[in-house]
Amino acid sequence: MTPRVASWLGYDPRAVGALSAGHARALAVVSLSALPGLVMTMLSAGYGAWLASGLVPLGVAVGVGAGLYLFNLLRLSIAGGGVAPHQPVKDIRAWSPRVVPLVMLGVVGVFLAQPLLLWGLRPRHDPTIAALRTSLRTLHEAAVLGPVQRALADEIRRLGLLEERRALLASKLALAMKDRLGVEDAQAALTVVDAEVAAVNAGLEVLRLEQTTLETGELAVYAAHLERSHFLLRRLQLTWADPFMTLTGSVLMLVLLVLPWVTSGVVVRAQRAYELQRWAATRALVEVAWARARELENAALKAWPTFTEPRLDLFTDAPWNQVRRKPGSRHG
Repeated sequence: MTPRVASWLGYDPRAVGALSAGHARALAVVSLSALPGLVMTMLSAGYGAWLASGLVPLGVAVGVGAGLYLFNLLRLSIAGGGVAPHQPVKDIRAWSPRVVPLVMLGVVGVFLAQPLLLWGLRPRHDPTIAALRTSLRTLHEAAVLGPVQRALADEIRRLGLLEERRALLASKLALAMKDRLGVEDAQAALTVVDAEVAAVNAGLEVLRLEQTTLETGELAVYAAHLERSHFLLRRLQLTWADPFMTLTGSVLMLVLLVLPWVTSGVVVRAQRAYELQRWAATRALVEVAWARARELENAALKAWPTFTEPRLDLFTDAPWNQVRRKPGSRHG
């Protein structure tokens, strides 16, 4: 199982199988050390996407995508950037993990640590977020219902004044009917006031209907939006209000992501033994393919009467073509 475990991070299982048991186990440990960082990365990225969008499918997709990206970045930096077959064998003795992917892992690690910090500090931040929801809801209600409520208050005051005037006119009408003087004028004035009271009551009904529509419509929608919102930026602001805890969590996430890079540097002897095995196997494969290609080339050229001997090689170390042949020398 050791070659298969090691191949999980991109090692060639055939080359790993040719190593000693100790070296193979060391490379398996390098592969397994990548698991904690990748799992935490997937959870953190998915949780952050869910916080930003509220969509579970998007969170799952982002989490899987972030995990695959970092997984391939680790494969490239640990097992995919070894010594090329055309390079001299002495380069294997100086092999070490690539540093550029390490920088990328560090940047991504600090970035992706933030959603996990938000999750860990959620109980501490929830009361502040709840107060923010209440404040926003109050401000929105004042902005939306304020004009309608002020108009209602004005109409109610106007209705009160009309009712007082109506009562006064009714008493005047009663006196006029008793004295039989100015009855028609009193009745006309009372009729005008009754019409105004009816108009004000109709206006009040319209305003109350508008208030009910706003409360069950726009205000309810906004309240539901506030309940669904996670206030991601506000939570980030609250998180970085305590920089020591935030930096500590970011550094821990960074350590998890670069752990495979660190372990590959610790077991550098096993890494170099693996690089030697892969280098030798790749060179043998290329040299066999090159020799077979020359045989096919010569067989094809022999069909021509003008062919006398194999073509000259321009390099002394064909097929690697690193050392150019001196003028005048031959190689058949």
